[in-house]
Amino acid sequence: MINKLNQTTCKRCGRKLKNGKAIEIGMGAICWKKYQQETNHKKLWKARNSYDIR
Repeated sequence: MINKLNQTTCKRCGRKLKNGKAIEIGMGAICWKKYQQETNHKKLWKARNSYDIR
């Protein structure tokens, strides 16, 4: 159960988390949105690079 500890600071920016859902996720709302945009971009980029364009 050691891995079930809640993150009380944002994993992205280091600010203190106060919202229960933010603590559960480990990021504040703004950082979570930015993280989702970054990971979506990386997935699209990776998928695009997987095609053989010649």
